[in-house]
Amino acid sequence: MAKARPQPWTVEEFLAFEAEEAERYEFVDGIVRMMTGGSAAHSRTRPTSQTPSTTRCARAPAAPTSTTVMYPDVVVVCGPLSPDDDRVLEPAVVVEVVSPTTETHDRVRKWRQYQTIPSLRHFVLVAQSERRIEVYTRKRDGWQLAVVEPPEDGVTLGAVGASHSLEGIYEGSGR
Repeated sequence: MAKARPQPWTVEEFLAFEAEEAERYEFVDGIVRMMTGGSAAHSRTRPTSQTPSTTRCARAPAAPTSTTVMYPDVVVVCGPLSPDDDRVLEPAVVVEVVSPTTETHDRVRKWRQYQTIPSLRHFVLVAQSERRIEVYTRKRDGWQLAVVEPPEDGVTLGAVGASHSLEGIYEGSGR
């Protein structure tokens, strides 16, 4: 069981703590948060979104700052991964499947941290409860939002040369 700490944790302390725990946690804005198990709809949506044709996907924590460790649903990396580090320090794309229980955390706390990652080119929110995908793309003057809903069917991640259909992403999800 976790003990209260009088001072803030470092990422290294958090990772050491998490390595000893059976449950999975995230560390965002100095807050340790137990991750909940995904619903069947969450799981059915996520796997089909993990198939970019021209990029490599990794399932690892993204640690953008010295005070944050997050586990996105999908991370796309364009460069090599270090075999000695299980963290993704330079993700190009981060995908979060948004459910009613995670929406505020994903849209506010995690998004605020993701924006500080210089390598990040696309932040993607995939709605679990409906066919709706929000793609935030980094531009010179900030982030540009594109919302994809039926009848549109194409989701394009230009910075990594990947595109997907809504049908493919939501296949088998009941949405």
